[in-house]
Amino acid sequence: MRKHISVDSTLAALLAAPRTVAIAAVAMLGALTLTPTALADFTPRTDFTPHIYWANQNNTIGRANLDGSDVNQTFITGPNGSDGVSVTWQHVYWSNDNAGTIGEADLDGSDVNESFVTGGGFPLLMAVAGQHIYWGNFAADTIGSANLDGSDVNQSFITGASNPNGVAVAGRHIYWVNTTSNTIGRANLDGSDVNQAFITLTSKPEGIAVTGRHIYWANFGGNTIGRANLDGSNVNQSFITGASEPYGVTVAGQHIYWANFGGNTIGRANLDGSNVNQSFITGATNPLGVAVTGAGHGFRLRDRGWCGRDAWGCDGIHRDHGPSHRAGSVDTSRTGDH
Repeated sequence: MRKHISVDSTLAALLAAPRTVAIAAVAMLGALTLTPTALADFTPRTDFTPHIYWANQNNTIGRANLDGSDVNQTFITGPNGSDGVSVTWQHVYWSNDNAGTIGEADLDGSDVNESFVTGGGFPLLMAVAGQHIYWGNFAADTIGSANLDGSDVNQSFITGASNPNGVAVAGRHIYWVNTTSNTIGRANLDGSDVNQAFITLTSKPEGIAVTGRHIYWANFGGNTIGRANLDGSNVNQSFITGASEPYGVTVAGQHIYWANFGGNTIGRANLDGSNVNQSFITGATNPLGVAVTGAGHGFRLRDRGWCGRDAWGCDGIHRDHGPSHRAGSVDTSRTGDH
């Protein structure tokens, strides 16, 4: 039986260890059901470059390096109402709100599939966690879900929302914003114990991100980024000010990023809210969703996909405080926000 464990600190040492030591460590973890063949296929990944991605309202996905350089506003073209964006070690996902679909492409922008998941009710922002994709069905008032391979689609995974948009996952919970009722909802990862008003009195919230200690959200109507403790206490609606109709938000490493829909920029600040730069990346077209892939290494186990500190997507490993690359959720192993 597979165990679900937090593996950030273990992987940090694991990925830096010699190959033979790392293989033995993986086996001792017991996190995967491993065969000798799978162990023999252990392959460290050293070719990974971190990027930030965003969805432009003109039906493109933009990409840049994490330092804001090498900006490409048309990294992926052809979406039909691009809104949310999320990434793993291998794929980029985005929502096509006009078409009611979720699109997918390889991480290098190739092999584009605009109808990877169909049947959505105006899907907006989204998140990837574990072996699943989650999105807000704005028109249907539901949270949808599917397996990472596009199978087992459930457009009503969580019901009773109020024009839901941003979605994030951390630990054993899923979070979403209810744009119309100005609240943040929360439920268990299996969809039970739904609380549509976990946090109240936000100002037209859109995007949401979660770390091991905090929840962040974009107040589109208030031009601020809000923050609260993970238990919903200590709500600060003006944690970061001066944004321009902020929409998507994500956290990675020591920084928080957001899309300034009204300013056509991507903003960035330190996790403590200092060193705010509302024009970290310029030249976007009404940017919406934003996502970040983490730096560093991963490893591959046969039939398990790429695994690593900054991404889900390795069957059987469930990191308790969520991923960084998926809009919405983050790797806190290097943030101090554990």
